Amino acid sequence: MPETFIIDSQEAFEQYVHQILVDCDLEKPHFTFPPAEFKNWPIIHFNVKGGEKYQSTVTTYLIDGLKEFTDEIFRAICVVKYGKPDLRYLKERDRSQFDVVIKIAEGSSDGEGTAENIANSFFTQMNSTLSSMNGWKQLAAFVTYIGVLGGTVSFLGHQYFQTQNEETKAQVAIAEKLSAAQVEIANTLSNNTKEMMANQAEAFVEMNRQQNETLQTLLSAHDGRTVFSDELEKRGELASENFMRQIAKDPSVTEAKVQHTSAKGEALEQYKQRATTEKSVDNKADDFYIKGVERVGTLGDTLSITAERTDGILFNLKVKVDKLQTYEKNILTNELVIAENQRQTIRLSYKETLRGGKKSGAGELISVAYKEIR
Repeated sequence: MPETFIIDSQEAFEQYVHQILVDCDLEKPHFTFPPAEFKNWPIIHFNVKGGEKYQSTVTTYLIDGLKEFTDEIFRAICVVKYGKPDLRYLKERDRSQFDVVIKIAEGSSDGEGTAENIANSFFTQMNSTLSSMNGWKQLAAFVTYIGVLGGTVSFLGHQYFQTQNEETKAQVAIAEKLSAAQVEIANTLSNNTKEMMANQAEAFVEMNRQQNETLQTLLSAHDGRTVFSDELEKRGELASENFMRQIAKDPSVTEAKVQHTSAKGEALEQYKQRATTEKSVDNKADDFYIKGVERVGTLGDTLSITAERTDGILFNLKVKVDKLQTYEKNILTNELVIAENQRQTIRLSYKETLRGGKKSGAGELISVAYKEIR
């Protein structure tokens, strides 16, 4: 049985990917990756500066930012496991398995957490989850997914494959300079030593050239990008973007960084402007008792749900029928066959309509929250 490759750093991950590119047949049906295990890597890291407020203190802005960030990580999990970036698909056992524990350094706002559990889970499930893809597409998805977790920009899908060729060229150039220096030193030595060192230098350069040509041929002949890997890449971008937007709402923040995204001064101000131009009413989620459900509209393509929030306020929420999944419709309609005094609360995600700047008790139903999809 092949020895398990330990991935505990960005460099180790690069070595593992290179090993796959050179040694594995990515055209092979039902491709499986060489054994590997993630240990204490990838790392999720952030840092926020804002005076004493961010000294050994976790503010609501930071909490909101981290929630926005981890939600995108969870959406990436949903893409991998269920094909959609929809948190409603995430089961309770998924959340416990993929929980990311963030540790904040004493006396600062510098924090980090490892995503090794998520990375290892994806790796072990990858062969069955991505079995319909060839090896190239699986590799692109794998590299992109680890990029989402580790924030290593050059690893985000196709970007990694594009940059590898340039990095290899640079290594060859360094090797050539090294060989020239070795030959120059060898001029002061015996003829036999000169010849030996020159041959070693030449072999080293040739090995790097061959490696470069191999990678160039492989990467130019195959494009591993898919809608799947593009969606994963998007989740990584949104994770950092949403974190920065939440942090930027705090006027005391002077500088912020999450993964490889950082901002201060004018760049931070741009995030603040984006945050203030968001819609005045955020999506909400509350517990409701379902009072009635009916089809409305000329074509009957809209559901009108009458629901009483647990604080006694009555709401009328509407949604296009095709925007709800079958299980959501069933949850709503099944409540109507239960005696009203025996109905349980259902958690609904919705957006309330404002009229004249005031809440109206009417709005758009976004989703029916439920612990597990059965």
